[in-house]
Amino acid sequence: MSRIVKPKSKRKRVAFKFTPTLEQRKKVEQLHAFGLTTFQIAAVLEVSEVTIRRHFKKELEQGTAKATALVAQNLFRTATEGRGMTALTAQMFWLKTRARWREVDRLEVTGAEGQPLQIGVVAIPAKVQSVEEWVRLQEERKALSDRNVIDAEGE
Repeated sequence: MSRIVKPKSKRKRVAFKFTPTLEQRKKVEQLHAFGLTTFQIAAVLEVSEVTIRRHFKKELEQGTAKATALVAQNLFRTATEGRGMTALTAQMFWLKTRARWREVDRLEVTGAEGQPLQIGVVAIPAKVQSVEEWVRLQEERKALSDRNVIDAEGE
């Protein structure tokens, strides 16, 4: 039995030596701070995602942290030195996120005169065709019971 052996490719992979520039480092840090993924940053710089992760590790780690620090600094300055609605909004945001303040909306439902709710089930006879008819029957039944008259149908 003979085996078929594929010939090895004659093309050799050429290793590309990548050396990031200072401008590229700043760009990667900035783009990552803006929220772009490594895939998107690689597309902007026209290199592979592996190249971004391998050569810009420090910039990827620091980009988001620096941006967050800058926003927090501006928010704090606006909240403490600003005026008007912008300052008020910044102050409220700061207190909600950093001081753990929160807004609470509470709706309490009670029965008559603050008593607990009375929950019941009402059975509507099949012969009733509308809400108005149901209300009319209930009023008639109440009037009969007020006069101590017993409803013959028992409904």
